[in-house]
Amino acid sequence: MVSFDTGDTPRPARRPRRTVDDVSEQQPYDVIETHDDFELRRYPEHLVAEISVTAPFEEAGSRAFRVVPVQVAAARRFSGRGSEGAFARHLRELESALASAGLSAVGSPRFARFDAPYVPGLLRRNEVVIEIEA
Repeated sequence: MVSFDTGDTPRPARRPRRTVDDVSEQQPYDVIETHDDFELRRYPEHLVAEISVTAPFEEAGSRAFRVVPVQVAAARRFSGRGSEGAFARHLRELESALASAGLSAVGSPRFARFDAPYVPGLLRRNEVVIEIEA
């Protein structure tokens, strides 16, 4: 909407500018150990929504959510666009660092992107997270 200031019409208050922190949300965790290439974290029990669910239409909504128990995971943070290639490279580096530390990954890796698409690549925050044997 375009508005013109004629001097006698009050202008509406401007909305506060949104920041990246307003649109980014991160799952809470406790850092157990910090290594050169990753952090070991303890994540509390949490609810996740699945992107793809195989179920009859009437039941799919309730099956899309599942509870993930408390888990210990390794996380590697990196900046950039968060492309498939970048995630694959950082996953390999995380797996190598875990092996060097004598830790074993279990389950599938999770890829996290925290910033809006308009944030410049070098300022974006991404993570590769994988559960490890506790």
